[in-house]
Amino acid sequence: MLKAAAALSILAAALAGCASRGPDAAATSGATAPSGARVVTQTMPYRPGTGVVQSVSRAADAREPLSVLAIRMDDGRMQYIDTASNVPAGARVQLTADHKIIVQ
Repeated sequence: MLKAAAALSILAAALAGCASRGPDAAATSGATAPSGARVVTQTMPYRPGTGVVQSVSRAADAREPLSVLAIRMDDGRMQYIDTASNVPAGARVQLTADHKIIVQ
């Protein structure tokens, strides 16, 4: 009986560790979704230039039909751009300083 109680207390302690809330609110940013889940946004630098669209995917949790373009820039860097435009994979594009996408 004592062994069973010890095993249960160890199991309860292990499960309590799995139920942690994660990082505190000060360490994350974003709005609270209606369901109570946290939506964390990540700002990435935008660099104007030219490149080729590697892939096109649907933006997660988009309130309007947005696509995410994965663009390999001519300098080798990757950029991920959200857009409502219909730009196909394989297209050569120019990203302008005023955040426009020009298909070349």
